[in-house]
Amino acid sequence: MTFIDVFVGWPGSVHDARVYRNSPLEEKVSLLPIESHLLGDGAYPLTNGLITPYRDTGRLASEELKFNKVQSATRNKIECTFGMLKGKWRRLKYLDMLDIPCMVDLIFSCTVIHNFVIQREGTHLDDDFDDEDTLQPPNLDVPTRLAFQKRDMLKMSIQ
Repeated sequence: MTFIDVFVGWPGSVHDARVYRNSPLEEKVSLLPIESHLLGDGAYPLTNGLITPYRDTGRLASEELKFNKVQSATRNKIECTFGMLKGKWRRLKYLDMLDIPCMVDLIFSCTVIHNFVIQREGTHLDDDFDDEDTLQPPNLDVPTRLAFQKRDMLKMSIQ
C-alpha cells in the first residue's frame, strides 16, 4: 500500500499511456528481469515488464477472461492505495491549478508522507476514505511478441 515510483507534473487530461511513455518508469520497467513485471490496466502498452489485460472484444476465451479478472483484482490494491492517499490528504482534491510547481511539490510530498505513515503505523483501509490482442499481427517486434507470450504463460498459471 505504498508508492514505489512517483511521477508528477502532467495534467490529468493527458492519456495514461502518454504520461507513462514520457516517464522514467518506462525505462526502469524495460530493465526488469524476465520473471518480474508490473501490472497495468488496458490504457498502458503490453510489454515484458508491464502486463496488461487482454482486450475484450467479446471473443475472449474463458482462460483470458479469468486472467483479466485476477489481474484486475490484483490491481485493485493500487486503486485502494490512491483512495487512501486522497482520503488522508483531502487537499489533493482542491489544488491551485495556476501554481504548477507548488502542486507538483504538494502531490509528491503527500506520497512521501503517506509511505512514512504506512511504514510506521501500517494500513487501515477503513480509515479516511469514502480479443484482438490474441490475434498477433505478423509484424510485431520481438519484445512485443515476447510480452504477448509472457502474458499467455501467466494466464496458463492461473488455476
